[in-house]
Amino acid sequence: MKISQLAYDAGMPPSTLKNIMNGNSNNTGIVTIKIICDGLGVSLDDFFRCALFKKLDEEIV
Repeated sequence: MKISQLAYDAGMPPSTLKNIMNGNSNNTGIVTIKIICDGLGVSLDDFFRCALFKKLDEEIV
């Protein structure tokens, strides 16, 4: 999926999504993450249940 399509589906500016994807957004809030998840058709639960977050949790502890 292209960033422009996800931005359209999520109802957010493509520039906002590009900044998040490129690591230029230092503090992406849960509301923004929820909007992106809605655009992807993914629940917040499924998003945060991803193996990437499991690994991150293990690294922090």
